[in-house]
Amino acid sequence: IIMIVLDIVTPEKRILHEENVAIVTLRTVEGEIGILPKHLPLYSQLAAGELRYKKDNEEHFVAIHGGFLEVANSKVTILADAAARAEELD
Repeated sequence: IIMIVLDIVTPEKRILHEENVAIVTLRTVEGEIGILPKHLPLYSQLAAGELRYKKDNEEHFVAIHGGFLEVANSKVTILADAAARAEELD
């Protein structure tokens, strides 16, 4: 089964690296999108908002503040201006 590899990186550090992700949902400047394995290649500018991803039937959340998205070969790379995992927020 092909799954997604998700990387979230800010100028300061790598926030997240997850393998075997089933779906990634996030907000671009053009609206919210969902990315499944084998998604067509895509580049997009991100809007501030929440990124959700599902792994092992559990949903996880990351706050994203701007940046860019690249999708290629079932790999989702987020180059965020700023990002924080939900468990790191107050």
